[in-house]
Amino acid sequence: DDFGPLGRVVACPEDYSPALLVGISRMRGRSLLGLHKQSLLPFLGVDVWSLYEASWLDGSGKPRRLLLELVIACTSPNLVESKSLKLYLNSLNFKRFASDEDALDTIKADVGSVLGGAEHVVQLLARELYQGAAEPPTLLQTWWDEHFGRHCFSQLEPPENSAPWQLIDGESIGDLPDEMFGEPDESLLRTNVVADAPVEIEEALVTHLLRTLCPCTSQPDWGSLLIKYVGEPIDRAGLLRYVCMMRREVGFHENAVEKVFLAIKARCQPQKLQVTGRFMRRGGIDINPTRAFGYSTESASPPQVRVPGQ
Repeated sequence: DDFGPLGRVVACPEDYSPALLVGISRMRGRSLLGLHKQSLLPFLGVDVWSLYEASWLDGSGKPRRLLLELVIACTSPNLVESKSLKLYLNSLNFKRFASDEDALDTIKADVGSVLGGAEHVVQLLARELYQGAAEPPTLLQTWWDEHFGRHCFSQLEPPENSAPWQLIDGESIGDLPDEMFGEPDESLLRTNVVADAPVEIEEALVTHLLRTLCPCTSQPDWGSLLIKYVGEPIDRAGLLRYVCMMRREVGFHENAVEKVFLAIKARCQPQKLQVTGRFMRRGGIDINPTRAFGYSTESASPPQVRVPGQ
């Protein structure tokens, strides 16, 4: 399989080269999940890429260095291979642009060409590195609460009429024999209906225990899952055990999030569901896919947070 420069030793480019960008068909991963038609996806969503190594020259030759946020529609035929994007950004380091807008227009067009069209680049935003007002507002840090004897994390201010985020990493999941770290068992995903309790609830759950493997290098990728849903209460221990069993799961970040989304949707049958994966930065890039159904486009927008490692 050709993953472009991923897993290979490649020299840092000196000249602007959009040919460095490599597209990978989304259907390569989705076909393994039983999704065979791009036009019949059971979710909507985006992939939010944070690009920390974006730099070019202004018209006078003075370097510009910005943090870029690239938002890609999950309906794009292709995704862009991350190392090829890193190398492409490096190729801009000595290219002059009359303005930042010209640079962003060039990047949007070049990336769009490998995604299957510029329309699949939903947004490309630039932020100054040294002016933090526009930074994502919250870092989800976890700590041990001595008083309550449990893991806690910084409380996000939930949107109006939304549930607060709750960490599930302290749930007891019993013993996990080594042979269990293979294909995760979807039967673990179930709902619990308690007598005299609401049959339908809204919850927002967080786990930092996701580990998957790169399909090219077999190196581990570390991520956090933020799961929001409306429906019968999902069994937290079963959900956490399922996520822990994914430690040998092979696939790109987007595939991992879609796998979890599809499994929860099929097994727990919520009325609404949103699954966001926020992954540790690699090579100056972090990738954060969100998949959702049942929510309005606005309420299904990715949570504006960061997690440890980002």
